Amino acid sequence: MGATVVLADDDEGTRDDLRDLLAGAEDITVVAEAGTTADTERLLTRHRPDVLLVDPRMCGPAGLFALAKTAGATAILVFTTLDDDGSLVTAMRAGARGYLRKNASGEQLRRMIRGLAAGQALFDAHVACRVTTLLCGDRRPTAHQLTTRQREVFDLVVLGIPDSAIARRLRLSPKTVRNHVSAILTQLNATSRAYAIERYVKDSVTT
Repeated sequence: MGATVVLADDDEGTRDDLRDLLAGAEDITVVAEAGTTADTERLLTRHRPDVLLVDPRMCGPAGLFALAKTAGATAILVFTTLDDDGSLVTAMRAGARGYLRKNASGEQLRRMIRGLAAGQALFDAHVACRVTTLLCGDRRPTAHQLTTRQREVFDLVVLGIPDSAIARRLRLSPKTVRNHVSAILTQLNATSRAYAIERYVKDSVTT
């Protein structure tokens, strides 16, 4: 029995490319495509596919966690250009069973989908090394583990600057700023901005 897949990416061209890559595999069927988090949740509920192939940039960290709750037994395969520790940790905490960079070959993608549909947890070689490093190193999340962009965003959050103003200052979209803040809260195991700011300031002082 073949694997069924839902494609979730806000770039229609990327979805077209993915569909073409998977079209030649007789044992893999794309049952639906989505360009938003809401549509993805609806399609997951309707089709209950074996694998959800999703770029987290479409939904952000909070959206990824929401999709994981809706997915149930569906294996989540993160397929993205994001290559930082924060994104990887967020995906793993959300319950993703696979993480593949978008420069992977079509054969890698097809092999990973088959493995996930069979109940495996898979990462490409590069990501597997990162996972090993993260698990073997100091696992206490700190501000020092934030990316340069996350630090730029949160430096302004600490100053009390609204997200909309941060977006203008850093030439980002408001959604991107919100996604960065959500990722930072996840990275710091913080349930609120106030607690995240406290952790961030404390870690920065001890640098």
